[in-house]
Amino acid sequence: MSVITFIINPTSGTGKSKSIPALIHSYFPTTGHAYRIRFTEYAGHAKMIVNEEIANGARIIVAVGGDGTVNEVASGLLHSQAALGIVPTGSGNGLARHLKIPMSAAKALKVIANNHVITIDSGEVNGKPFFCTSGIGFDATVSERFATIKGRGFFNYIKASLSEYRTYKPETVTDNEGYTYQGFLLTVCNANQYGNNAFICPAASLNDGELDLVEVPSIPVYKLFSFLIQLMNQTLDRNNFSTRKSFSSLTLKRKVAGPLHIDGDPVAHTSELSFRCVPKSLNVLVPIS
Repeated sequence: MSVITFIINPTSGTGKSKSIPALIHSYFPTTGHAYRIRFTEYAGHAKMIVNEEIANGARIIVAVGGDGTVNEVASGLLHSQAALGIVPTGSGNGLARHLKIPMSAAKALKVIANNHVITIDSGEVNGKPFFCTSGIGFDATVSERFATIKGRGFFNYIKASLSEYRTYKPETVTDNEGYTYQGFLLTVCNANQYGNNAFICPAASLNDGELDLVEVPSIPVYKLFSFLIQLMNQTLDRNNFSTRKSFSSLTLKRKVAGPLHIDGDPVAHTSELSFRCVPKSLNVLVPIS
């Protein structure tokens, strides 16, 4: 019998995680799976729990939380035989949405019980794993502001974005292949979206052995609404101003250290960023198509 460990971030997103333990207790005794529930207590705790649970025989480890929790749990599962499950309770849920995992916790638990596993790629920047996106443009600046706002959720993210939009100035970035970028957005994608069905790279694949660098130039106010429509209806790649570059490894450099986000969470400022795709590095549970 497979052992399933649920790792719950009780502070994730809009607080939906609080109702999950009761749902697990009501559903999983009927499936024949043995399970454990553990709670994170601080940043980085999830990865520590993963290591302990794998040593104790868990073969399915479920991240109950948002993209930050998913990143921590998935990082601990890389290159292991164990599989990642996701019960999305965050404000973005980018990887879950790309994988078509239901936003309903009850339906997500059924995906886990069905135990249908695929293997996907991951991304890496300066040795740190990511699974959706990593950016050094406007999205990275917003991630820093968002982290300081009390409360999560989509509307708080919009609030942070509007605040930064008025003063943001793109910086010049070069890569090791001789190209220069000065994009409003400069985002490296493993998955096709940031989260909340905001599709920064609609054509991105989780199993093609490559990452995608998407550059979007500065957007004047009068084009902002149409840009947002394209972002949300998966047509950003059909315009004549954004560019996409696929690669297996790429180094970006900027003149001064600046913000970087990994799966929506800000990390330490840096001026040089080495990106690479790590093919077929993570087992994950997905709906049966």
